[in-house]
Amino acid sequence: MIRIAGQKAKDHNVGHIELKVEDACNLSFPDKSFDTVLAANVLHLLFDPDKAMLEMKRVLKDGGAIIVPTYCHGQNPISHLASRMMSLLTHRGFKARSRWSVEGFSDFVLGHGFHVKKKVIIRGVIPVSYRFSAEFPREQSGPMVSSS
Repeated sequence: MIRIAGQKAKDHNVGHIELKVEDACNLSFPDKSFDTVLAANVLHLLFDPDKAMLEMKRVLKDGGAIIVPTYCHGQNPISHLASRMMSLLTHRGFKARSRWSVEGFSDFVLGHGFHVKKKVIIRGVIPVSYRFSAEFPREQSGPMVSSS
């Protein structure tokens, strides 16, 4: 994906970006580095999504926004079953480690002190996708809701 993004940036003469592969739970950036943080379709795959949210919060400037579209593998019995089947049938090791429902994922994000500004549910058979655009009020710290 980084290679493709780099090629698209080059094709469109976009030179003011730097593309890096990072560990979502241990970002190399200084505190308050970004106006916006995007973590697309990754939180459900992580062993420790709470730690990733704390890192996003750390590198986000005061009043900044996060965008975290995430597949909600636990939305209903069909999406849950499909998620389990995908983990068994995929030879590349795909495995959803967090199988949130839409409401459960909302609670997860809110539990980290983010204020949800916009949410969009993209309905699908396998699985249901949920997108947040949220702003973090700086007076709160640490997770208030567990991801389990």
